[in-house]
Amino acid sequence: MPLTDYPTIQSIIDGDYDFRFGEYISSGFDVFKMHLGPFVAFTLVYFVISGITGVIPFVGQIVNLFLAPILVVGYYLVANKVQNGKTPEFGEFFEGFKFLTPIAMRVIASTGIFIICALPFIYFTYDSGLLEWYWKLVTDQSYAPYAMDDFPGFSPASFFLLLPVIYFGIAYMFADMFIVFKGMNFWDAMEASRQLVTKKWFTFFGFTIFLGLIAMGGFIAFCIGIIFAIPAIMCMTYVAFADITKLNENFDNESDILDHLVKD
Repeated sequence: MPLTDYPTIQSIIDGDYDFRFGEYISSGFDVFKMHLGPFVAFTLVYFVISGITGVIPFVGQIVNLFLAPILVVGYYLVANKVQNGKTPEFGEFFEGFKFLTPIAMRVIASTGIFIICALPFIYFTYDSGLLEWYWKLVTDQSYAPYAMDDFPGFSPASFFLLLPVIYFGIAYMFADMFIVFKGMNFWDAMEASRQLVTKKWFTFFGFTIFLGLIAMGGFIAFCIGIIFAIPAIMCMTYVAFADITKLNENFDNESDILDHLVKD
């Protein structure tokens, strides 16, 4: 699907781009360090909000499905300002709510795609008890520390049935940033992200694994490290997006567009 209304993005997709793995890690960490206190404080607020909604059976899980990406967008908005030498106010972390409708539509669309892609896996693992185990894990927070003791497992061969889910999970990683920074509707944002990421999908996959290891390291560090790991990861992801899409080459124009979207 050509993105005819976004010629700059289409030209990047049609051409080629460099993926500067190490630079995204170091530059993202630099952005995080420049605004460390507010990033960590917002992460604590994020955990509190997610914890409060998470204790509500079933409804809380649905709320968090939509709430999490909106809060994550706050990291990207602030990282954008910090990278461009501005000093954002703490309230700007919550300006992701200004994009509630398109992000909610993106969540619905991508979740539907994930479910459809996962149906073969669900069918072949139905009798294993895996679904019951997963449902208990996401609805009972007290169960999380003991969950792996009860993990029912599944046939290694059935893992290949999850490859479409993994593909789309990586491919849509920039969708919300396309919504926020480029003003795209949810479907164009998903397509732009998918087409862009697919050109170097395995590199993005490796990048995601590395970010996951950083998060894991945060958990291992007495769980305290996670409040530093999460915002650093978000900054690294943002920096990758900004570089690949040449976001800041026309920062003043992009900033005007973003301010208009946020204030409307």
